[in-house]
Amino acid sequence: MVAGTPPTGLVVLLDSAADRETAGTASVWRFSPGSVRRALDAGLTPDAITADLTGVAVEPFPQPLSYLIQDTARRPRSRPRACPAAGPGRSRQGTAPST
Repeated sequence: MVAGTPPTGLVVLLDSAADRETAGTASVWRFSPGSVRRALDAGLTPDAITADLTGVAVEPFPQPLSYLIQDTARRPRSRPRACPAAGPGRSRQGTAPST
């Protein structure tokens, strides 16, 4: 949670690695495997994410967040699977549909 209006740099940092849930007088960002993956895919390293967040934290860096960043970085990036489209005269299995 960030009380008040956060500086632009902090907003950019948090938006890159977390999902903003609320904005206003107190803004809330939630870190998730998906949001951390987004930051990693954008070119940030796990060490850079941790260092940047540690640099703006007013409390000690939360160990669960450190684990989330490191665990997400270790997991292979999931890739979409391609499958042939079912066109006219073809079923998903590649055979002609029965009539």
